[in-house]
Amino acid sequence: MPNSTKHLLLALLISISVFPLSSHSAPIDPPCLPDNPYSDQTCTFCPADGAEFVHLKWDVQGAGDNPTCTLRCIQGDCEYKKLISRKDNQNHPISIGGDLLKPKDDIDLYPTPGLLGGSDLKAGDVYQVSCTYDTGRKDERGRAIIGTQYSPKMTITGCGNNCEIPLSVIAKNLYGGDYAKITETDFESWPKDSENKDQCGADSNGGYTFCGLGSGSGNETDIKNIMELGQCGYVSSVSENSLSSSNSKDYIEEVMKFTNDHYPAPMAIVVNGSGHAVIVTSIIKKDLNTYSLTFIDSNDSSVSRLECFLSGNGFSCRPPSTSRNPNILIADKKYVYPNLTTIEAMKRKFIDICTKNGSLKMCIERKGQMSSWLEGNYIDIKNFTGSLPGTGVGICAGWTEFLLRVAYLGDFVGKDYHPGDKIGTVCNADLTPKTSKSTLGIFSQQLALLQQIFMPFRLWPN
Repeated sequence: MPNSTKHLLLALLISISVFPLSSHSAPIDPPCLPDNPYSDQTCTFCPADGAEFVHLKWDVQGAGDNPTCTLRCIQGDCEYKKLISRKDNQNHPISIGGDLLKPKDDIDLYPTPGLLGGSDLKAGDVYQVSCTYDTGRKDERGRAIIGTQYSPKMTITGCGNNCEIPLSVIAKNLYGGDYAKITETDFESWPKDSENKDQCGADSNGGYTFCGLGSGSGNETDIKNIMELGQCGYVSSVSENSLSSSNSKDYIEEVMKFTNDHYPAPMAIVVNGSGHAVIVTSIIKKDLNTYSLTFIDSNDSSVSRLECFLSGNGFSCRPPSTSRNPNILIADKKYVYPNLTTIEAMKRKFIDICTKNGSLKMCIERKGQMSSWLEGNYIDIKNFTGSLPGTGVGICAGWTEFLLRVAYLGDFVGKDYHPGDKIGTVCNADLTPKTSKSTLGIFSQQLALLQQIFMPFRLWPN
């Protein structure tokens, strides 16, 4: 193994850093996002950034005349135990007097004890307004029928914008099969770093040294190196005959178990005698022997389609709306990486995460629609030739693996944070900034894990 590769693997687990708290001269009131009371919002509360309260606003539609509106915490630790139905002239919650909450209104919640029993604001708390009203109709006993309308949900988040999680930590979580917080706005914009504040590693004499805990969340150079590591070790001498196995029908049916539930999955195809990895997002069975495939392709970083024809237990495919002979083949599942066992494990992890905390951004935007989310949000990095073993003719498998791991495990929890035009303060696990030295030791079991992740001998044509 080249020294640069060894350094890269080791550096994923090494970090020593010191960072001060950021300061502000006046309290700040960050807006809930999106700034739209008609949709679910994420509301940041970060005392380290100077915030003293959370400003919630809502617009409950169809609540009739003279409704009774109540704000309550419906999920999380919910330190505001009691219902809130009134506010004073300073926009604070009160229990008596003041003004009743309206269907279209706003309020300021403070993390201080008060008449309503509120003692803290915590990340993960979810607030919602309900408005009850007389519908003007009566039941069979002549009693008024009461209706209820609800506002969108307002989720409190922690300090997602005042620190950064380094790519070394992000990669360790993604490739360890764990939930990974990513302090970027979204997947598509992650590699963009025009001011060079996010670069995590550094090129040195043709090698690549990975960052520790004091560096950025990564840019295009860093992400490409992760992809190249994922490709490293694949064998590029697999013959077309062994690839174009006649057992691809079984794999299609296995993949459809994912795509039918809107989860993406990997697939190997054979183009002009060479194997190629893609991400399948949809498979539609048009008739007994014809299937329509939608996939994301690293070669041009685009969403593409194939029309595939079953012959025996194997498939041959061609682009739709063409009359040429189908000359693209689907490979046997043993040539696919990551395999579906890995994808199934990541799917279970995603479901478990979102069952326990459905207010996470990744759950809101991807639950029940991960495939369509990935089609509209993947990064614009095209297939490229690398310098590590097995990457000389492309990194399509490493590219495919990286995108799938981010789709299932990566949660984009913030945005670039560069105070004083510098790399942002590093985050603790709860997205509060680190304030003292932090050293992560190198443990033999962790090193063994990374070696298993990145360096197995994989039968894969690039």
